[in-house]
Amino acid sequence: MTNRKAYITRIENELGSRKLIWIGTRGHDAWPLLEIRQLTEIYSVAAKLGSLSVEVDYSLEDYSGTRPDLDTYDFDRDRSGPADDLRRAILAAVTGPTAIVAYRPFALLAALAYPRRDLVRQLAMFHERQVTFEHKPWVESELRKAGLRVVPWDYRSTEDLHRSQVALSSRSELVFRFNRSDGGAGLRALRHPSDLEDGVRQVDDGFFAIAPMLEPHIALNVGGCVFKDGSYSLHGPSIQLIGIPECTRRRFGYCGNDFGAVKNLDLQILRDYDAMLKRVAAWLHSQGYLGAFGVDALVYDGRVYLAEVNPRFQGSSVTSARIDQALNRLDIYCAHVAAFMDMSAPPLMTLEDLAHESPALAQIVLHCRESSAVRLSKQPEDLRGTRHELVARANVSIQPDAILFRIVVDSSVTANGRALDEPIARYVDKCARLDVIGDADSRDDHLVHGGRALWKS
Repeated sequence: MTNRKAYITRIENELGSRKLIWIGTRGHDAWPLLEIRQLTEIYSVAAKLGSLSVEVDYSLEDYSGTRPDLDTYDFDRDRSGPADDLRRAILAAVTGPTAIVAYRPFALLAALAYPRRDLVRQLAMFHERQVTFEHKPWVESELRKAGLRVVPWDYRSTEDLHRSQVALSSRSELVFRFNRSDGGAGLRALRHPSDLEDGVRQVDDGFFAIAPMLEPHIALNVGGCVFKDGSYSLHGPSIQLIGIPECTRRRFGYCGNDFGAVKNLDLQILRDYDAMLKRVAAWLHSQGYLGAFGVDALVYDGRVYLAEVNPRFQGSSVTSARIDQALNRLDIYCAHVAAFMDMSAPPLMTLEDLAHESPALAQIVLHCRESSAVRLSKQPEDLRGTRHELVARANVSIQPDAILFRIVVDSSVTANGRALDEPIARYVDKCARLDVIGDADSRDDHLVHGGRALWKS
């Protein structure tokens, strides 16, 4: 059983009379699951799917009137009226046999699964177990002991600020990182000792990490899925777009993926990355991890360094699923569901083969670059070879650093991930500037930031 349809048929047979519910950051992320006939309900923070194939497509932003920065927003700490309404709607959805798949495990999922364990099948890890894999120092330290080449993070206590400042004064630039972060929100460049003081004031767990700035580099990303028998699958290798000034205010902010540009990488880079992924998947399995994951890496001075492991779906997952569908492969979403149904992974494709066979495709994620909230003045128009997704409605207030929309491009858009090709850069900058207006009625007083965001990009 190797093709996509055969796996989906087996998933449908396993689900039987259960309805399938998606709960996650973006409703649009559920698109690959539409092929499973039992998918009936979608609950999200932002960007509803808008499909007539489902009975419920509930997005928090349509009721709160606000699209938050998903890299810092914490749904479990949001006690606003609209967020409580969403919780009640999800709880009320379980009236019969149900299976639930989520962008990442979270507390409400456990509140659904355990009191209703006779009805609910949880296609996700227990959130208190999964959260361990969110802790970057632990994960990368264990992988370093397993022999992987990891970005050389140096862990420093907040009580040892002076020693860290001395290290900064002896280098031209360093990178500061919180122990838990997503989308580049927890990273910042350090150029002066006072920059470190600003970062340390926000540390709430006693220590942080600093590393040399590895420049120039190329950022890589791939998705994967670990199955119960230790087999694994790989999905959508790409050059990652990081800190694109037309797309984000953040120096290390996530801005999308170029799935075509990986075709231009040296084959040895792909092979080294492949070997790294094999060891990461084996380690995750040895620690009891199950389901979707992602691995970021940096190519610096001709060598591949592990940057981080994402124990969840990723912002790249939906577009990688399009590629898998074109190749008649099991995509990462259906693979995740299959993994929790005790199936084995399909035959493994190498990154070299995936890069060679995949169509050229890219996604560019635009964020609000203003210091105050905005609204879209008009719906962006698709041009030949491009289409817009995750577009907020005109009455939704888009908070600083929140997603404006995503542009999917039927070609490669970058050579190195740090800059867009000139024509697409001009187009993206025009989109970001002309389609937004200031929002005088910014309604962000109820949003909760900080802590561990459970619904992130």
